[in-house]
Amino acid sequence: MKIFYAFSLLTILPTWCIAQITLTAANYFPNAGDSLRTVNASALTTKNIIMTPASATQQNWDYSALRNTPIINVQKFLDAATDTAAQRAFAGVDLVTQQGAAQQQTACYNKTLTRFELMGYKGVNIQALSLNLTPTFAPFVPERRAPLLYNTGSNNLRYSFLLPFPSTLLPSTLLDSLPIRPDSLRVDFVTIRTDKVDAWGTLKIPGGTFDVLRERRYTIDETRIEMKINLLRIWVDVTSLIFNTAQGNPSRDTTISYHFWSNTAKEPIAVVTVKPTSDSAAQIQYKYFPLTPVENTVSQNKDIKLYPNPVNSEFYLDNVPNGSFMLTLTDITGRILLKQNIESIGNQSIRVPVQTLSEGMYWSILQDATGQRIFAKPILKTN
Repeated sequence: MKIFYAFSLLTILPTWCIAQITLTAANYFPNAGDSLRTVNASALTTKNIIMTPASATQQNWDYSALRNTPIINVQKFLDAATDTAAQRAFAGVDLVTQQGAAQQQTACYNKTLTRFELMGYKGVNIQALSLNLTPTFAPFVPERRAPLLYNTGSNNLRYSFLLPFPSTLLPSTLLDSLPIRPDSLRVDFVTIRTDKVDAWGTLKIPGGTFDVLRERRYTIDETRIEMKINLLRIWVDVTSLIFNTAQGNPSRDTTISYHFWSNTAKEPIAVVTVKPTSDSAAQIQYKYFPLTPVENTVSQNKDIKLYPNPVNSEFYLDNVPNGSFMLTLTDITGRILLKQNIESIGNQSIRVPVQTLSEGMYWSILQDATGQRIFAKPILKTN
């Protein structure tokens, strides 16, 4: 009997070890030229997702039912050698990215074998004022660390940066309420964060399934407003005077988020921010998978109609011209799941059964006898 248990343990142990991945700088730190693409999940599809507790055993998270908003978030990393202003502002900067609606703000990063850190920003403005500020984090913010593996303890962080601004930005009524009118003001942003890889397993999102590590981040952000009185040569904290602490302090915010990392993608596979009072998802951002090249194809035959969409067990094609055609169904990565020859005669509806497909987004592509694509349309399969 002991031999049986020993053999069972030996057969299970290799699988357990193989499934737990380790992330290194080489396989998940961004490089110059990388463009990381993510999308935000629609609020409707996040409401039933609840974070599972920390666990030492393999977990399987299925987020394939998520549907994204139309906006694609793109973070393109450039070699800092292309930005002399960033090099002057941040000694040792390795990579930069452009941010903001007009790409007027530059985020500057430092990269080592063990840490990928946000150093600060160049070109920060306040409201409509072109102040071109350069706030620097002290110490730098570790956005990623390596090696990353399961159950290596908590990583406790504290970082901050100062942002000076003219007192004219505050309403005169607020300035008049202060004990003394300040000569200058600054905002002190302080963050306290605890990171821990608390689970591992597989994560399925629209477009693929990944082996992942789940990193839980507990973050407390505090905003302090300080004023300087030149006569006294001191900075005075006036946060409590500006914010009505009796109504709750809006200068302090707590966030809990879960980052799912893989060793096969530079983007986080998913980032789930949960509600403060529970582990139910409030917001989800996940890796964007472009559809196949037909994504931007405009149907050459606008008379062809596909319905219903979303589809449950079957859909129909109407107004298909007379002749022989090939209908192909692919997933959003381009993998062919179904091929069906179609003979269209007269004004008939062509039925296409899809009950065997799992929930998700697919492409329906119709080609004529010469291989020319005459129709392409995405379909949403539901249960």
